Amino acid sequence: MSKLSLGLVAALLAVSGVSVAYASAKTEYQHAYQKASAEHHKALKLQNAWTTTGKTLKAANKAAAKGEYGHAKALAERAYKLADLAVGQAKAQRTAWHQEVPK
Repeated sequence: MSKLSLGLVAALLAVSGVSVAYASAKTEYQHAYQKASAEHHKALKLQNAWTTTGKTLKAANKAAAKGEYGHAKALAERAYKLADLAVGQAKAQRTAWHQEVPK
């Protein structure tokens, strides 16, 4: 194989590696976003969704639209944590309010 052929093969492998990494980052973002969105819907059903969760999900979408999948994934993971805390708060408050009512 000539040097030119080897260079071309190396360049193609490098480009394919970048596209695989890009696709992987996009897939990871999509998975994180779906998980966060599902948890946010649980909080909505419990009527205890936090406004910051929705804003964080929108920011994740905007970052993904720009191709910034690493940042978008981080935002989606943050949105999941917020939604999970909101669900936990709703469950805890179901019975905690009884302690605050005078007897």
